[in-house]
Amino acid sequence: MKFRLLKTWSHEGTEYPPGIVREFEDAELAKGLVAEGLAEPERSAVQWLLNAADQLASATASDGEVPGQYTLTSKNLSGDQLGVLMRKAIEPKIERDGISSSGTTAKFDSKPGSLTLATFKEAVAQAAEEARSAANRLRGARVQTVGESDARDEGLSFEVVTVETNRPLVQSAILAVLGDQLAVQRAIRFNPVVDPDLTRDAFFVIEADDTYLSDVIGGDARFDVRRFRGGVAVQVALDAGEPPLPREELERRLREVGLQAEFEQYRSREWAVFPIGAGTVRPDRTTGYKQFVVTALDESILYDDDATLWT
Repeated sequence: MKFRLLKTWSHEGTEYPPGIVREFEDAELAKGLVAEGLAEPERSAVQWLLNAADQLASATASDGEVPGQYTLTSKNLSGDQLGVLMRKAIEPKIERDGISSSGTTAKFDSKPGSLTLATFKEAVAQAAEEARSAANRLRGARVQTVGESDARDEGLSFEVVTVETNRPLVQSAILAVLGDQLAVQRAIRFNPVVDPDLTRDAFFVIEADDTYLSDVIGGDARFDVRRFRGGVAVQVALDAGEPPLPREELERRLREVGLQAEFEQYRSREWAVFPIGAGTVRPDRTTGYKQFVVTALDESILYDDDATLWT
């Protein structure tokens, strides 16, 4: 999850090679994670988790409106916060997308036969203990910078390195404490474009005789893709409610994703972003698009070398 704070925050929970990471020296922001040394200890993510654990334990659990649904209401926590606090303890027993919230209430739709009100209350108690444990693990968190910035440190990315593995819980605690200083980068919603006449998959193979992007996906896009021969092209369309996005913004987000530990093995791949269709001038005078194609090449798994790897 990426956060913006005159610079950018991220919670990755991992290390990076020398030259990419340098220690973050802003002590005031670092203190926002732990209670030690703060004039107002309640203004720390650690203390927020401890308080949230107590508030969760005292929340009111009851049957929902339909069989198998249970509700949890708190005097102080929001429904979204209750859902995050509960998710790890209860996720195996609820339906997919089975958590919803409104105001200070969260609703949980359980899988048939997996929960009773009594076992739901047990899950609440378990989640409260897990929040306390997470607070203790977060005490040793370290804040550090990732990537490059300009002379004013704008666009700089930070990460919180912690042994606590519950990322949604950590980011919720950080947002609760530093939320008035953060502008959260909203996720982009999109879907892959599949042309059944060209491919049955959510990607297009860039074959040895393809020269332009139009040779790969059809249409009239005249971007030269020869350097990606043997690689792949993925066409995506932003959801109808999404505003047009500048190509540079999508490129930046992809670079940031590449810094995450789970994608480390793909950092060496060559890739490019191509806008598709007519652009729209946005209020900030940049040009945004609703569709893009991302091309990528990995020399170790070229399509022409072994097509079976792609099927």
